[in-house]
Amino acid sequence: MSDIEKTADAQRKCDNLKEVKKYMLQNMFPQREAGSAAGEGR
Repeated sequence: MSDIEKTADAQRKCDNLKEVKKYMLQNMFPQREAGSAAGEGR
C-alpha cells in the first residue's frame, strides 16, 4: 500500500469516527432541531 493510500485510509477512518461521535452526541443530547440537523449532513 502506498503512502497516499494509507493517508486516504486514515482520513476515511477519521471522518467515520467524527460521524459516529456526532451521532452519539446527538443521541445523548437531543436538540430541538435535531431532525433538521441530522438531515443536513446526509
